[in-house]
Amino acid sequence: MKIHPLSLAFTGPHRSLEPHFRDYYFQSSLRQVRISLAIASLFLAAYGLFDAIAVPEKKYVFWALRFGVACPISLAILSITFTRYAGRALQPALSTGTMGIGLVVIAMIMLAPIEKQYAYLYGLVQLQFYVYTFARLRFVWASSSFGFVILVYIFCTATLNNFPRDHHISDVAFLLGTNIIGMLAVPGRPGCPGRPDACRCARRTQLCHRALHAT
Repeated sequence: MKIHPLSLAFTGPHRSLEPHFRDYYFQSSLRQVRISLAIASLFLAAYGLFDAIAVPEKKYVFWALRFGVACPISLAILSITFTRYAGRALQPALSTGTMGIGLVVIAMIMLAPIEKQYAYLYGLVQLQFYVYTFARLRFVWASSSFGFVILVYIFCTATLNNFPRDHHISDVAFLLGTNIIGMLAVPGRPGCPGRPDACRCARRTQLCHRALHAT
């Protein structure tokens, strides 16, 4: 059975199985995606209290970013899951939302005082874990969207004059390391014996056999 090494889609003589798997993956993931987006929206809103404590002098700017940009993005994607376009639009929407919310978090890191920047970096790490596990993004969408976020973070911290160089190096190394771990765990990536996603791969293989017998 041939699978593309980058997109992880079925190729060659098994190309016709890809639509079947995508439909299966969407149906089996929809409930979890809705729950994850609802929880993400609550977390994004709840951390507004942290803004008031950590950066009281800039809390209104942070609230504008949080409640004016990040929360609406999350709620907009949640609303898409209840439309007839969800099957085709959900993965691109989740990926775009990841980049949008990631840019918001980066803006907060850049705006925060130096001694508080690490606190908001944790928010970027939480987004990273969310994208690679709970959101049910497939490999290409997850890795490309958060890879974009990391590149923007590297550019911003490298060009910001008052950002400590040692912070920049350690932060980038940490994000790259956790990103590689996330890429190995993301759903939709072919597994091997002992991998956490082995059961997903077994279901994928079972689906393939069913589709082959049906054609």
